[in-house]
Amino acid sequence: MGKMLFSCADLLLLLVPASVLGVGRFSYDKNDSRGPDNWKSVDDVKDNYWQMFHLMKVDKNECDDGSRQSPVNLKKNTSCKGDHHMLYKYGSCKIDDVDFKIEPWGLEGHYPRHGRGCDAPNLDIADSFHRRAATRFDLKIPSEHTMDGKRYDAEFYVAHVENTEKKNKNNRGNLVAMTSVLFDVDGDKKNDWLEELIDGWEDVAKKEKRRCAGVSDSAPDESAPTNNRYIGCYKDTKRNRMFSYEAQSRDASTDKCAELCKGYRFFARQYKGQCFCGNRGDYDRHGSSSSCDCEGSNVGGYLACVYETASAKRKNRRLKKKDWHLHAPFKKQHYYGYKGSLTMPPCSDSVFWYIMNNKQKISKGQLQRLKDLIAGYRDKSCRLGTYADRNGSVARPLQASRDRSIFQCTNKDY
Repeated sequence: MGKMLFSCADLLLLLVPASVLGVGRFSYDKNDSRGPDNWKSVDDVKDNYWQMFHLMKVDKNECDDGSRQSPVNLKKNTSCKGDHHMLYKYGSCKIDDVDFKIEPWGLEGHYPRHGRGCDAPNLDIADSFHRRAATRFDLKIPSEHTMDGKRYDAEFYVAHVENTEKKNKNNRGNLVAMTSVLFDVDGDKKNDWLEELIDGWEDVAKKEKRRCAGVSDSAPDESAPTNNRYIGCYKDTKRNRMFSYEAQSRDASTDKCAELCKGYRFFARQYKGQCFCGNRGDYDRHGSSSSCDCEGSNVGGYLACVYETASAKRKNRRLKKKDWHLHAPFKKQHYYGYKGSLTMPPCSDSVFWYIMNNKQKISKGQLQRLKDLIAGYRDKSCRLGTYADRNGSVARPLQASRDRSIFQCTNKDY
């Protein structure tokens, strides 16, 4: 029997799970047979996200047909097309209503479709677009667009498709209004707005890790390193009770107590692992670890080892930051604009891009966490399957501008 020979590209293709191939596999590796230069041959329309919007024509692949493709280098060549700032409304959706996803091509978040749940944040763009609801957002590393030839460390963009008012239902319904902001690393200073989104994606990654380890969603994460900060030992008395809620559990570990007290800022373990939850901020006044055995199952009668939980602390931060809003990086800003396309197959020529002039800052640590999330994507069979290239990039290369008009609005325009 003759030897069967495979090219490197063939072997890479064989290693991709069938579940991924079924929706049209592509790659960001320029050396891959399905890399960016060959996206035209990718059949990625059967289960494409955009098909749910019936006015959009996404039934064919447009990745290399000479149409207006994205991304491009942003350099102004025509006058501003807007006459006012982008106008935003918060809507009723909270960040916990977002369906966070880690996909082989990057990081996503999805809002309920307009009229099918909470009201997503929406905007009015001054380019003959009426007010539209946000439908999804994506984060790419590095940035897909460049600005005057410079590429940035990351790019976050929000797609707005459906009009929020019935009278405008079908107005430009075949088009996407895409707002984008570029991120640049600035030392170790965290971007608080972006941190909320990273938390969401990291929660997804933790659930996937547990799934692949065969751990039930309801089971406590005993193997994960604890991020609960020990506060001290508190002597519980009826006259000076510190905890507002008793969790219904006994023999609970520290991690189990943290899970039971999710949403509270503090929790405590008492005799035989009994849990208490609370929100008061003065627990750190009460004793030290020498007063009780915080690692043992028997803490001691009327003594509680008190912790501040990472998850509750994050929720507490969200409660304090009531002004967190999807569109915060876009408010009161000016922008570049041009007609382009989706930046992934099927690359539909149906997008009006609006990229903010001002860049946002991100810490080195946050960027690395985002890279780790992208690189750590696992398919349904728990196999690693990111489409990123060897450098971790999930950014489409620049496309020819083809003499397209690229406008820029500044404070001189309105």
